[in-house]
Amino acid sequence: MKDSIKHILPWDVLQKLFFALSTEGESRLVGGCVREMLSGNTPKDIDVASQVKPDRMIVLLENAGFRCIPTGITHGTITALFDGYHIEVTTLRSDVKTDGRHAEIEFTDDWAEDAKRRDFTINAMYMDLDGNIYDYFNGQHDLRNKIVRFVGDPAKRIQEDYLRILRYFRFCGYLHGVTIDKPSLDACAAYRDKIDCLSGERIREEFFKILTLQHVRQSLEMMQEASILNVILNHDIAGDILRLNFRHNALANLIAILIDVQYPKQSLEDLAKKLKLSNLQKRVLKESVLNIEFYRLDSMHDHKKLLYLYGFDVYTTCLESSKILGFDVIDGLDQLSTPVLPVKGGDLQKMYFEGKEIGDRIRHLESIWMESDFTLNKEELLKLL
Repeated sequence: MKDSIKHILPWDVLQKLFFALSTEGESRLVGGCVREMLSGNTPKDIDVASQVKPDRMIVLLENAGFRCIPTGITHGTITALFDGYHIEVTTLRSDVKTDGRHAEIEFTDDWAEDAKRRDFTINAMYMDLDGNIYDYFNGQHDLRNKIVRFVGDPAKRIQEDYLRILRYFRFCGYLHGVTIDKPSLDACAAYRDKIDCLSGERIREEFFKILTLQHVRQSLEMMQEASILNVILNHDIAGDILRLNFRHNALANLIAILIDVQYPKQSLEDLAKKLKLSNLQKRVLKESVLNIEFYRLDSMHDHKKLLYLYGFDVYTTCLESSKILGFDVIDGLDQLSTPVLPVKGGDLQKMYFEGKEIGDRIRHLESIWMESDFTLNKEELLKLL
């Protein structure tokens, strides 16, 4: 495993970081970083747990040439930057008090205590730079057998942070052919109404991660059976949404689900607010769900018209959603570019049109231009005046 660390991770940078902290405590790789390496994957992020307290951590690392950003200093987390690498380093901690959204913590030197407060057994493993694994809750066994299991009592873990309900289903979609841990799934179902205690941003971020999983059907099937989707979308999600051809586009997948279950149009605004969608996401969601005729277009001309009238974001999302829903899509649509009306208001001003008449004439020319399949140029359009 030591050779794997050398080839997968920035070995020299990690050695430098671990050595800098070693004077005041032990440090180990932790969490997703370890899980990914044990799965034979290259970790996207590097996380380190350390016995060194945050204030001393900053001093030691800055003396070693790292730049430190106090990204979560009150919870013991700093981000150490060196040679283009970002390494998140967190002091070992235990929970003192939790309310399902926030936690009061205290720092500790006890590795088992730190592991005890983590969410799942597959995320509660540590590794030193010699490749030794420190596994307090049989995470290696669960990873090999594709089991997502809460550390300790599932109900207690969920009560510490209700977002762990959604994280459970995300990790179930991470492991292909997951083996369901019934106590964990039952606890998620029992506390599903607590999801609404979370901020819209946290719900959206975790739900959108689920919607882009390679094995999204696996997660959605479990979420549907546990009525978790009903809570997130404020609607009874019945029917076989698993037959949809999901793609790597969270918003398009969500729109396809809403269309498939005939989501009530009057509820779209409330859903957008709940998930704290951006103004652009909200517009794309509403236009794409409300205008069901988008998905029955069968000519290139109609597609160009849709692209021109509603813009690139709505059009491309509708196109993705069409494929997800299984509608026939004509060839060549992916290469379409947004048509641009060649006539501007200034062109009409030069012809001595003014005021409201300019807008009326522009709309008239725009209609003729669209009917020409967007082929008439500026000279040809102005000649019509």
